[in-house]
Amino acid sequence: MEKKMFRSGRVLTVLTCIILAVMSAFFAMLIAGIISRSVSGKEISEADNYGDFVYLDAEYLTTSFATDEEGNEYLFASGKKGDSWYDYIVSVPETVYNSDEFQKKIAEDSDDASPLRIKGTLRQTDSDLDALAQDAYTIYAGLDSGENAADYLGNVCLVYSASGNALSDISAGLWIALAFMALMIVLWIVEIIGLIRRQRKKDRKIAGAKKLLETSADYQNGVKQTSETDARHFKNCRCYVTRDYVVSYQDGLEVFRIDQIRELYGYDKQRYHAILSFVFGAFAGFSMEHYLVAITADGEVHQFARLNAAVKPHSQIAGAILLKNQSIVLGRMDLTLSAAGQTPDDLNLAKVKGFYGSTDIWTGRSMNSFGIE
Repeated sequence: MEKKMFRSGRVLTVLTCIILAVMSAFFAMLIAGIISRSVSGKEISEADNYGDFVYLDAEYLTTSFATDEEGNEYLFASGKKGDSWYDYIVSVPETVYNSDEFQKKIAEDSDDASPLRIKGTLRQTDSDLDALAQDAYTIYAGLDSGENAADYLGNVCLVYSASGNALSDISAGLWIALAFMALMIVLWIVEIIGLIRRQRKKDRKIAGAKKLLETSADYQNGVKQTSETDARHFKNCRCYVTRDYVVSYQDGLEVFRIDQIRELYGYDKQRYHAILSFVFGAFAGFSMEHYLVAITADGEVHQFARLNAAVKPHSQIAGAILLKNQSIVLGRMDLTLSAAGQTPDDLNLAKVKGFYGSTDIWTGRSMNSFGIE
């Protein structure tokens, strides 16, 4: 019996934190991958589709072999991957082509020179550009008569990007998806912190309850009375109403005398469940938790009998308590049982005006200060 009352739930907390951490890391890697590809691009030989943002580490550049109507210059660039060399068509604005950086690279003829990274978008060449490239590349590469330049160059052209990234090309839908993933990461991290804090609080409460069970007559008698035949056990709330005590073991053992209860009311608290929101959607993770709150003569607030849905068990628990102490006032309007028009056997807390609410459990009460147990 005592073992059941001191279950900490630490294994479930650790498992939940691990799952949330893994999901956060996965989403973070997705976001980083998408942003990284948009900022640095793929290596050109790894591109899968036209329109991909790519980069080429050019070891050699040729002079321009063609100019279009917009003044863009077309040249050949040679890149190395492993032991293999590849040639590509590159299109750059005239100002970039005439820059010191490009002109220096064009003039270089050394294997020891550092490559020049060119970033841009991979486009498909048209027939006019293919024809010009065929003539120029035949001379540049010394192709034999009948060889096709496209066999070496492909039908692609790296179109230079002045911004050096493709962030502006990310669609609005993808930005929304990235923002959603970032929001989920924040919520999951907050949930992990909350789980750890709640677990530490529960562990402290259990440690304190173990000491009280050794030293407090009320704790010893309360636990002992749970085995009596007239003790009522509310399993879904992990709560007993015994001859003299309320014994709650939902979040660590807590025992308090029924004859010391002065006020009883309900407290509603919204909770966020990160895993549920991931599996069933963002809004599925929000739920309302309902508690019973008892204020005892010593000024302590006892929050117990947490439920996620139906509150009928609350009426049964309160009815069992009120059978033993009918001087308790109910709800935020301080109604006695008779003033609320209720009886312990047929108690319906949903019909007690002001019983449930979402205000802090110590706000607006009749005492100036409370100890939260």
